[in-house]
Amino acid sequence: MKNLRPLALLVLAAACAHSDAPAKPPTPSTEAAESGSPQRAAAQGAAQGATQAAGAVQASGAAQAGVAQAAGAAQGGGSALPSNNPFADPSTLPFHYPPFDRIHDADYLPAFEAGMAQHLEEVRKIADNPAPPTFENTIIPLEKSGRILDRVSKVFFNLNGANTNPEMQKVEQEMAPKLAAHRDAVYLDPALFGRIDALYQKRDS
Repeated sequence: MKNLRPLALLVLAAACAHSDAPAKPPTPSTEAAESGSPQRAAAQGAAQGATQAAGAVQASGAAQAGVAQAAGAAQGGGSALPSNNPFADPSTLPFHYPPFDRIHDADYLPAFEAGMAQHLEEVRKIADNPAPPTFENTIIPLEKSGRILDRVSKVFFNLNGANTNPEMQKVEQEMAPKLAAHRDAVYLDPALFGRIDALYQKRDS
C-alpha cells in the first residue's frame, strides 16, 4: 500500500465513500427483543448512535491534528534544497539512474524535509484551485507532484533495506513519523478529496 501513488489511494477512497452496498441493519439488543418494548429499543438505539457519533468526532479531530502537524513540520523545514544535493534535480544518467557516486548519508534528511514541503505546497495549489476540477488541473498535476520526495524515498528505502548503516537507521527513525503525518496531510485533505470525488462521480459522463 505504501508504494501506491496518492491518486490511486484517493480514487479508492472516493469509491468506498460512495459504495452502493446496502448497510447492514442494526441488530436489536437481547434485552430489547425480550422485553418487546419499542421505547426501550429506541432509547438504546439513540445511545448507540451517540456513542458512534462521539467516536467519529474524535477520529476526525485526530486526523486534523495529524494534518496540521505535518504542515507545520514541512513549513519549518522549508522547500529550498541546495543545488549540490544529488536529489535536488532529476538525474542526467540514462533512465534517470541515481548518481550513487554523489549520494552521501548527510544528503537524505534535508532532501526528505525539502521534498515534503514542496509536495505539500503543490498539493495545496491543486486543492485550492478555484476552477472546477478537471483531469488536467487536478489529476495530472497531482501525479506530477512530490518529485523530490519521490527521488529521495526510492533511493533511501532501497539502500536502507539492502546496505544499511547506523546513520541511515537514525534517518529512518526520525523520518518514519514525519512521513506518516505527511501522507495523512495529503490523503486526508478534504478539499483535495472533494476534487477527486467530483471527478470520480463524473467518470461515466
